[in-house]
Amino acid sequence: MSDNEMLGKIEDFTKTYSDFMSGKIDDEQLAKDTTQPFWQSMYLSKKRLNNKGLDVDVRFSEEKGNRINTISVVNDGKNIIGTYKDNIIEEKSFKKDGRTIYDHKGKKMWIGNVIKARGENNMVACPNCGNMGDISSYINGCDYCNSRFQVEDFEEKVSSFVVSDDEKRKVQNISTRCSLGAIIAGIVMIIAMVVSFIVVIINQVNYKPGNYNTNATIIFASLITGFPIFIKVFIGLIIVFVLIAVVVNKIRKNEVIEKNEVYYRLKNINGFVPEKFVQNLEYKLRNIHFAENVEEVSAFASVPVDKIIEKYQDIIECSLYKVKFEDYKSVQGKDIIKLSCIMQISKMINNKIHEEGEKLVIYLSKKSDITEKDFGAIRLISCRNCGSSINILNGGVCEYCNTRLNYADYDWIIDRYYSNTEDNMLSEIEEHTEVYIGNKKYIDPFKKLRLQMISTYLICIIFVVGFTFIRNREGLILMANSDKYLNQVAGDITDLPKITDIVSDLELAKEKEEILGRTYTYKYDGDTESALSYVLNYSSYMVENYGYTLRYNNNDEIRVSKKYRYDKYLDGYMWISIKVDGNKVIVKYVLEDENSYDE
Repeated sequence: MSDNEMLGKIEDFTKTYSDFMSGKIDDEQLAKDTTQPFWQSMYLSKKRLNNKGLDVDVRFSEEKGNRINTISVVNDGKNIIGTYKDNIIEEKSFKKDGRTIYDHKGKKMWIGNVIKARGENNMVACPNCGNMGDISSYINGCDYCNSRFQVEDFEEKVSSFVVSDDEKRKVQNISTRCSLGAIIAGIVMIIAMVVSFIVVIINQVNYKPGNYNTNATIIFASLITGFPIFIKVFIGLIIVFVLIAVVVNKIRKNEVIEKNEVYYRLKNINGFVPEKFVQNLEYKLRNIHFAENVEEVSAFASVPVDKIIEKYQDIIECSLYKVKFEDYKSVQGKDIIKLSCIMQISKMINNKIHEEGEKLVIYLSKKSDITEKDFGAIRLISCRNCGSSINILNGGVCEYCNTRLNYADYDWIIDRYYSNTEDNMLSEIEEHTEVYIGNKKYIDPFKKLRLQMISTYLICIIFVVGFTFIRNREGLILMANSDKYLNQVAGDITDLPKITDIVSDLELAKEKEEILGRTYTYKYDGDTESALSYVLNYSSYMVENYGYTLRYNNNDEIRVSKKYRYDKYLDGYMWISIKVDGNKVIVKYVLEDENSYDE
């Protein structure tokens, strides 16, 4: 069978799946397109929905420009197995008694397997043992293993079809939103700074006395005052972007199966494929979660499952999310695997749908001399006595000869089952019981992932803002109270004695208001030596009578400063610069940090 034909099969099955879940076709029609194990899983799932009185409407549509991807096509000696994936938009709703209780439309993905018996011309391999024979001969039983099949059993079948969240894409979307927020914040800061500079420059060019303290100018002036703070915040946001990218990259590498030391030990065992084992496990777990009675799962579970089944009656959907192999050992002819896994489950409680996570710790065993089988590639489970197909949903008893299937001779069985158990209590529980259903609540795995992403973002933002505040507390307080402080500084500068109060030979030529400052330009008719004496006299007067400190003296310019307190939270230094420039004496008052105006 060509890859194109298998692609066509899985593509057509998307409608079959939708029709079955929506009740448009029955389970007998579904069985024509699926293998027996997969059919059983689908049958129990739909049966649970029907028992809950839920009407389901499921529709799939492909994303624009997307197409089905072929993951692999392999020949295992008995069958050709194709694995395919597609990104879709799923529309799903649940109705009970005619009322919609759940409605969702969103991006999803499906992964499916198609199986075809290996064959040449009219000869095909027995799906059970691999023996080559004529198709018609299998009606009476395989010459080698006596398994019986119908002609349609050799047609291509869908052996797996799972619709789930595309975790990697969702994580990427969250990171994109976080990063976009950081970028937008940075752009807004830059625009605010540019506009602030333009407005203040225009205001200075068109200066008129009293115009400086308009509300707009104060706002923009305070933005400029806070420019160094904004720069630091913007740099911090860039750091956040990098940290988010690192977290996203780590999560995107996180696969369904954790690649630990036990995983690689199992992978080195001849015939054992961890990925196929996990797929087989998912069949079993789905059956357990949807079973209505013990017989439906007793074939592959040696533990008393009645308590488990009772606990799961509210579950309407489930899927395997994460798996971790905890231990592997061989004891007295048995292979034993211990693993932990997370299930995503949906429950209907009081006619409302609730999503949550479930953590399981499971022990499975298999006889060491039993050859590994790919349960997903099994079309039918056959009776070893008469060759008829066996339905494991009735406890694995052959309907024709009453022979009971010994699943332990066939595949892995579940020996221990622990659900939602406190980690620190697990060892003690394992010593006393094979089954335990705890009450520990696990957040839906993806919700937990989303919370982790958002928390990382918020922690980084809080750290950046907190660090910025600590390092720039005074500047931030100044920005928050800009109107008050700007007017306060302007008034205090006005109240200071001017050089003309000391020297009468100067004439005010120009007065210019600036951010947290003011500049006076005076004209004089005398010589330079006289002007220099004016500078010295005024600076000495401010030092002797107003507590200023001489900070700089370079003949034609003298600078003095004094600590200035806005209020109990904020202070700075009032600087006075007096200098001679040609036939002018320029006196500048400005509020700055202690050393920012020093030479």
